[in-house]
Amino acid sequence: MSELRVNTISEVTSANGVSIDGVKLKDNAVVVDTISESTSANGVAIDGLTLKDGNVVPATGKGVDFSAQSDTGTGETASGSVLNDYEQGTFTVTPTTEGTDFTTSSRGGACFYTKIGDWVSLQVNHFITSPSGTASSGNFVLTGLPFVCNASGNSVVGTCSFGRTTIPSGVQIMSVVYDNESKMRFVATVSGGSTSHLQAEGLEGMVTPFGQAFVSFPCD
Repeated sequence: MSELRVNTISEVTSANGVSIDGVKLKDNAVVVDTISESTSANGVAIDGLTLKDGNVVPATGKGVDFSAQSDTGTGETASGSVLNDYEQGTFTVTPTTEGTDFTTSSRGGACFYTKIGDWVSLQVNHFITSPSGTASSGNFVLTGLPFVCNASGNSVVGTCSFGRTTIPSGVQIMSVVYDNESKMRFVATVSGGSTSHLQAEGLEGMVTPFGQAFVSFPCD
C-alpha cells in the first residue's frame, strides 16, 4: 500500500480549515458533522456522557453541573450544583387508619409525582367506597407514598380538600408528611384552638368519601 507522508498540511482559506475524508481540522480542533454509533443499542459515549436515541444520558451518579453559574441567593449555603435525577410517574395510595381499619369493598386513588434532584412533588387522590360500621378508629392516614420524607427531623405540610366527609364547621385541614415516613396524615386546626389529627370515624357512614392533597418534600 502506498503512503503519502507530509509534515504540514496548510489550509487554503483560513476560515475553512482542512478537510480529510469528511473530517475537518480547524483552529487546532477536529470538526465533524456526524458521529455515528458503532452499535445501535449503545449510543455514542464521550467521557462518560452518552448520546443515545436523541437523549443525553449521564453516567451513573453524574448529571448537569451548574457550579460555573454565579450564586444569586442571599444568606444561604449551597450544598450542591449538579442536577443528577429527574423522573415522573404514577402510584396508588391506600386510605386506612392507625387504629381499627375501615370496613369497605374498595379503596385507593390514582396519584402522580414529579421528582427533580432530591425533591419530589406529589398529587394525591384518594377514595374509600362507602366505609361502614362504627368500629374504625385512630388517625386517618394514606400509605404507599413512593418516597420517604427526608426533612431532617421536621414535618412537611401541604394543601388538601375533602368531599363527603364529616368535618366540623370552622376546622381547617392540612396534609402532613413526617420525617422518615412514606405516609400522609391530616391535621385539623380550629382557629384559636388546638390541633389534632383527622380521625377515622369522620369518614364512617359516608357515601364514598374522597379527597385530594398536594405536598412537596425532600427525599433520598
